Amino acid sequence: MRSHHARNQLRAARYARSGIVLATLLGLTAAPAVVNAQAGDVKTLTKVDFAGTDDALEFALHAAPALTEADLSARTDGAVLMLRVENTQTDRVWLETPDDLIKRTLLHPSRRKAPAAVVRVRLKKPLSDAMLRNIMVRSEGGALVV
Repeated sequence: MRSHHARNQLRAARYARSGIVLATLLGLTAAPAVVNAQAGDVKTLTKVDFAGTDDALEFALHAAPALTEADLSARTDGAVLMLRVENTQTDRVWLETPDDLIKRTLLHPSRRKAPAAVVRVRLKKPLSDAMLRNIMVRSEGGALVV
């Protein structure tokens, strides 16, 4: 039985012969921040502010240059709300979000389609359909508020 490393080397040699270079098979993957930095015309997420009230959770996303509503998309996966900011780079950092509905919040670069920043909010219970319909985005003082 071949080792994992030996199998990867054989695969890499096979792909290289066909003209396709897959650096990931050799373990040469770039860190997401490096991938984000290489893209042209990329914004930098500078700050994420959180404000929680009795009836709303608000995240203010600040970037240089300023974000537009077209840069942002939102989706859910059970009790996780993911806010994706396209064409934006960031570092991985845990955010302080003191609210009874939120377990934890992570800001990180996207590994799938860089450059993009993702705010991942893990809630204590799944989002209802009514909550999903009430997600609104507005531009305020150079930031996008969700």
